[in-house]
Amino acid sequence: MNVDLPVDAVEAVTEAEKVGVLFNAIGPRRLRLVTHLDVSGDGFDDGLEALVGALKTAVSRA
Repeated sequence: MNVDLPVDAVEAVTEAEKVGVLFNAIGPRRLRLVTHLDVSGDGFDDGLEALVGALKTAVSRA
């Protein structure tokens, strides 16, 4: 999934790394996210919750 952001993608990556979610910045405001093949539904939900929190933090600092 590609995501366009209202903030710098590197800032979003940095905030997400702090909560254990890893993904790539593929442009100044674009992210690339994938899951590992064996991530459970609960693991996906946990990662998504952490990602949302990290993105909110990045946006609030912009």
